[in-house]
Amino acid sequence: MRGIQFVKKNANLEHQIQKAILEYLQYYGIMAWRMNSGRAWATNRSTGNQYMLMLGPGGIPDIIGVIGPKFRNKSLAGKFIGVEVKQPGKKATDLQERFINDLKEHGAIVNVIHSIEELQIWLKTL
Repeated sequence: MRGIQFVKKNANLEHQIQKAILEYLQYYGIMAWRMNSGRAWATNRSTGNQYMLMLGPGGIPDIIGVIGPKFRNKSLAGKFIGVEVKQPGKKATDLQERFINDLKEHGAIVNVIHSIEELQIWLKTL
């Protein structure tokens, strides 16, 4: 991998929030997973050659998934759901906001969430 990798300050807090949100979503009948965006470098174990992996598009929510038939609002089964996770007090970037708006225009259920409590309140409105 080229260059130096920098770790965001307080990245661990955002990771902890993401983990709790994933567990909560799955418990309540939403199949969800963490989605990385951008690109990453990998090394072929056989040849040692490096190659670039393309991940999700820039701005895609941190967590994406599909609402399952066990979710309390059965009419939402099969709907795409996205959760952009931010630390308390932080906002989504312009790129993330544009992506979120595009998803909503296509019928997806998407929100920016800062805590598990905020997620619980949001899901009750669905």
